[in-house]
Order: sequence, then structure tokens, then C-alpha cells
Amino acid sequence: MTVKHTGSVHYLKTDRKQLERRRLWVHPILWTRNKRGEFHSLIQELRLDEDHHKECFRLCPDDFDQLLRMVAPLTERQDTTLRQAISPTECLVIID
Repeated sequence: MTVKHTGSVHYLKTDRKQLERRRLWVHPILWTRNKRGEFHSLIQELRLDEDHHKECFRLCPDDFDQLLRMVAPLTERQDTTLRQAISPTECLVIID
């Protein structure tokens, strides 16, 4: 084998290794979490049951919404090309 052929073989092996290492940054299951995720489904169910909502968040849904309106400007973030920002509602639920 000549030096040119050795270099070509090495280049092909390196290129193949780089292709094998590429992984998905976000798993496809997580792509639908904004529609079918726990947060989005649980919050809707909790809002229907005021007693359970109050038990979980220590606030009735109306008070929760009022608090959310007060803190939303402080917790809002901008979406990027890589991912969507966490919504103010999600931030308040996490903080609470």
C-alpha cells in the first residue's frame, strides 16, 4: 500500500467513526411532551378538581392564576432555535 492509499483508508475510517458517534440530541419520545407530557395533562386535571389543586399547590386555581400573572414577566424566557423555553406556568409549578 502506498502512502496515498493509507491516507485514504484512514480518512474513510475516521469519517465512518464520526457518523457512528452522532446521536440524537432529543429523543423522539420527548418531541411530543408539550402535547402529551405529564405537566400538560396533570395541570388540566388538577384545575378541574379545585380541592386537589389546592392540596398540591396550596392555592386555589384562581389564586394560582393571579400569582402567575404577577410573576410571569419575571420568569419568561425566549425560545431558541435549539429548544423551547420553559413557560412561566411550568416555572411557577416547579418553584412551588
